[in-house]
Amino acid sequence: GGSSPATKIRAMFTPPQDPDRVPQNILFVEDLTERVGQDFPDLWKLGQAYFKGELHVEPDIGKQPVFREMVLSSVSFFCNLVRAAALPAAPLPNRADYGVWREAARADQWLPHCLRQVRASYSVLIGLDLPGQVLDIVKSLTTELRLSSLNNILTSVVEETYLLHEREDWRQDVSDRSEEHTS
Repeated sequence: GGSSPATKIRAMFTPPQDPDRVPQNILFVEDLTERVGQDFPDLWKLGQAYFKGELHVEPDIGKQPVFREMVLSSVSFFCNLVRAAALPAAPLPNRADYGVWREAARADQWLPHCLRQVRASYSVLIGLDLPGQVLDIVKSLTTELRLSSLNNILTSVVEETYLLHEREDWRQDVSDRSEEHTS
């Protein structure tokens, strides 16, 4: 409980333990990032094995651009799904294609949690030796999540500072010996 600035900021970095209190869009981000971290490596490794001729079929090298586009579009789609769920105010063309969440307004307090989830997926992707362009798409999302988290923290601090005069009662005591005390 409590509504001090420190408590609000701490709450932003500590999601509630009660899963019933976790908004559906945040549960979606958790599930999506977990699936990408678990399943995407298999897709990438299968594609690499195919083009290296390690499977029981003759590779069609002409399909490499198609596979590359499939990887790029999959990662881009993943990032846009996370944006739609966790960053409801972020500009996103065709937002309805990625889902519109009823609880989107509650996403702000969960941004640090979402950032950790996306970073976990990102670290898995880094280990796959993916093209830089693919990694840049996810890195851009982590940057957006970081900036939004920081913006929320700073906005909260500014609001608390602005209201400080309403909650604090400062007085100045002046004594005969030219000493001043503030309490």
